[in-house]
Amino acid sequence: MILLCAHPDCGRRISVSVLAGGNPAALADPEGFAYFFLTCAGCGAPFCERCAEAMDGLFHRPRCTRCGGELREADIDSALFDGGRVPLTSLAPVGGQSVQATVKVNMEQSRLHVAGARLEKALAGFEQAVRADPTHAPAWFNLAVTLDDLGRPDDALTALDRYLALRPQLPDGHLRRAQVLTRQDRPAAALVSFDRAVQVDPRCWPAHLGRAGVLADVGRHTEALAALGRVSRSVADPRLWAGGQQIRARCLLRLGQPDGALVAVDEALRTLPLDVAAHSLRADILSALNRPEDAHEARAHAARLPARATPRRPTS
Repeated sequence: MILLCAHPDCGRRISVSVLAGGNPAALADPEGFAYFFLTCAGCGAPFCERCAEAMDGLFHRPRCTRCGGELREADIDSALFDGGRVPLTSLAPVGGQSVQATVKVNMEQSRLHVAGARLEKALAGFEQAVRADPTHAPAWFNLAVTLDDLGRPDDALTALDRYLALRPQLPDGHLRRAQVLTRQDRPAAALVSFDRAVQVDPRCWPAHLGRAGVLADVGRHTEALAALGRVSRSVADPRLWAGGQQIRARCLLRLGQPDGALVAVDEALRTLPLDVAAHSLRADILSALNRPEDAHEARAHAARLPARATPRRPTS
């Protein structure tokens, strides 16, 4: 079976083979194919060993670029036979396709549709998967993410509730739920889910940063700074760290500490030099420091940048 590495910047295929010695065609092309891979504990997405090793340097443990779930060691049975829950013989349809085979086919096809940005087709496949097996947690999570990406947050929350009923011990569902609630401007509910995510995994850095952002939004700036203090630069994705520095700068500015705010926003801009929001924030800080000419130049610079350069607040 051939899988695609789920990392957005990787084009490698993953050969999962029961052939003795491996798939000969894949062995002949080590740049195009990977044999060793990890899978996401949340959504089940596969990652080749190169991408997993690269991400291990950004997070303390490698995490899924799609959902933020922890990457874990995969095995052939898990990849080929739907999590190792059923033996090979039970995958053979008797009088029609088995439940496990239906789920497996729909999950694989839907992940390919996601990779090709065909979200409506992906949604249909994930819906087929959960109808066939309502206990399949990765299908519920992928369904929730796809619904969220399609702008259906209420339906995404319903799917996440089904996922969390099956996998409450993993942070990814709580994290995604908090992110959806944040975008719905429901800060109290979002904070509950962020808190749950860091409770089950204290090293879920996106949850710490998301929590800090919500606290800053509702004016709880001292608490937001405390939340940011739990994230070490050595274990956070540089983009997440830069987003955290923007939150820190906002809080320090509101607390009447513009000098510290300027240091924080400048650190963010070293990683995200094209971030419009960061440049605009820098202009506000310079105004607070009574540097009107520098503030004017910062605003002019922000206006010259393309709007698409401003990323969504880092969450996963």
